[in-house]
Amino acid sequence: MPQTVCLIAAPFADPIAPVAARALQSPMHIVALQHHRDVVGWMRRPDVFVLVVTARSVADAHRSAQVVRLARAMAPDTPIVAVLDAPTPDTALTLMMARAGADHFVFAPARELAPILRDAALRSTAGRGTSDLPPVFRQRFAASAMSDAAQASAILDAAWRAPARARVTDLARDCAQSATQLRRTCANLALPTPARILEWARLVHGAQVAGAALASGELAEPALIARAAGYERVRPADRAYRAAAGVTLATVQHRGEGALAAQRRPFTRLDSQASVA
Repeated sequence: MPQTVCLIAAPFADPIAPVAARALQSPMHIVALQHHRDVVGWMRRPDVFVLVVTARSVADAHRSAQVVRLARAMAPDTPIVAVLDAPTPDTALTLMMARAGADHFVFAPARELAPILRDAALRSTAGRGTSDLPPVFRQRFAASAMSDAAQASAILDAAWRAPARARVTDLARDCAQSATQLRRTCANLALPTPARILEWARLVHGAQVAGAALASGELAEPALIARAAGYERVRPADRAYRAAAGVTLATVQHRGEGALAAQRRPFTRLDSQASVA
């Protein structure tokens, strides 16, 4: 999927969106996020090539830093631009955004933002290589006697990048197969079913959101972890963590990916309707 979406995380009516729109031309699209939780779903999409956040005050920076941490956990390779828009650089704001994970800093948007966005768009057209899958995700499948490591890696990579509510049919399309063919391929590679691969990817994404908050000395909201894991409510997410990993959502909240790292339980059931074709 082409990377054509520029995300804007800024307070309502912030003037940065028109500046970004002038910098980018069709077929690039500008998407403004109204709530920090929305970044969870969007950053998992393969068509997002850059995230722009604003931090024009300390109050803005605290909110924006949370967005950046979430985004960095969901998409480690996506460029994140922090617009500080100050006559002189504010060291405190810059450090706050840098520690959260921002890559670029803009102090004069009208002059500085356009070349950064255009460079990000240009790099996105070349496409990303295979993502660096986190060990807690890949190791779950390490024991499989995979006859074709490249094909297995392609399936795991597609599952890792899939949107939180992706279905088996979506994953199959990304792998250029039918759902039936993909199930057969996974069986031939000694992998779990596509649905179970998708489920584990979502649960690890949820754990990463928890880990990003812990790295900042905070606890992620259970609802935010659940949403990153593809669930609208906490209770089904908790059941999914218990079934697939033998841990509670509360454990994930306090330990992040570490709560899943030692798990070698077999996949037993799927609780989410998003996991079925």
